[in-house]
Amino acid sequence: MGRQFGPAVLLLLALCLCACERKKQDCGTTLQVRLDNLIGMTERQFRQAQMREFLWKNWRERRCATLHLKSVSKEGKETDADYEIRPLPTTLMMVVTINHARYGYQGQVFWHQDGKYDVYSMERVRPNNLYLLNPNSKVEILADNATLSGSDYCLRFAGWGNEVLSFF
Repeated sequence: MGRQFGPAVLLLLALCLCACERKKQDCGTTLQVRLDNLIGMTERQFRQAQMREFLWKNWRERRCATLHLKSVSKEGKETDADYEIRPLPTTLMMVVTINHARYGYQGQVFWHQDGKYDVYSMERVRPNNLYLLNPNSKVEILADNATLSGSDYCLRFAGWGNEVLSFF
């Protein structure tokens, strides 16, 4: 009887582990966006507004979601940024990871993590000067429930203790 109990427990344990892994992989929706010099300014602004709306909607609804942004400079340098919204039992957070590619003399691509930070607060703001944003920039904080397009605002990310980390 003990021999039959052991395989059953192992089977249940394996099923639980598979379910947990599947749950991690199916965490919400994913938006993948590519910005490069092949798209025009109008299309770039449209994609940026779409990304802001995606992040804000999922943050506001406390849903797990991931934005994967691939940027390619005029010189061809690639940068990947991942914005992962993770609902936790007591709070909501977003992990931002930025990776960039370096290229070897034989064409090899070496990816390096350029930065990683945790966001615990997100606000929609309208800055006084869109091109000179820094943590001390004067901004107008917009109402959470206002119906706005992603082109009408920026997102301000703050860390633990409300320290302004970046704008999006």
